[in-house]
Amino acid sequence: MGNKKYKLIAMDLDGTLLTDVKRVLKETYKDLDEAHQSFYLVGLTARTITSVEKVIKLDTFDYIICNNGADFYNCKTKELRCENAIDKEKIKNLLEDYKENIVAIDCCTPHYYYKSKFYIPFISFIKKYKSIDSISEDISRINLYIKNNNIDKIENDLKSKYKDFNIYKMQDSKTTSQRLIITKSGIDKELSLSKLLKQLKLKKEEAVFFGDGLNDISTLKSVGLGVAMKNALEEVKKASNTITEKNNNNNGVGYFIRCNLLNYKNPQICGKNKKGRRK
Repeated sequence: MGNKKYKLIAMDLDGTLLTDVKRVLKETYKDLDEAHQSFYLVGLTARTITSVEKVIKLDTFDYIICNNGADFYNCKTKELRCENAIDKEKIKNLLEDYKENIVAIDCCTPHYYYKSKFYIPFISFIKKYKSIDSISEDISRINLYIKNNNIDKIENDLKSKYKDFNIYKMQDSKTTSQRLIITKSGIDKELSLSKLLKQLKLKKEEAVFFGDGLNDISTLKSVGLGVAMKNALEEVKKASNTITEKNNNNNGVGYFIRCNLLNYKNPQICGKNKKGRRK
């Protein structure tokens, strides 16, 4: 039986639900399957839907919000909704204006990652592109890799020039490198989850969210229970209500759900009391 205070559990994928080798553990699936009987489950990720289905069973969730909030997948109806494309002409203008500062740019459509550099062959959801015009799909998100540790200045310049873009730094818990993420204005994980909660007639206070990276901070702050992973960046931990006892390689999400949200009381199962302190 689930915790009646919360009705929806959302989670980031990379660095959170997935292990470092991009897999979901068997015990994690077991915990999620049990949680699914009492809660809505939502994946909230920067990945495209084609990339997501390579690393997890889609029916693990009720909904998957992809491309940092730009695209929305209904796991029951298998409908992919993509209504937040970035204007390609503005992307081309940005590339021209900052060509001396940009190392590479990834363009993410609802289905694929398009790379101009650092292309990885033989991965089905990654494609190489020569120009923005050569990408036939709508572009939901772009990743900018900036040279010479100049990312803060470029971020501020872009924000002042491109008011209809949502621009922010991204860093995963497993790396020290940063990049700029750009989506259409008004699009990010927090806002897209808020829209879903309204659609389901749920309050933010009834939602739980697990995350590890910089793009998870606003969502962690917005929900009823924001849970940072043990392996999360320090900034992310500071923004959360609590931290998992285990990391992403040791079923951190599933273990927390089992011990704190599914109302298990046996200390041999959880090793914790209800307040989350070890006995």
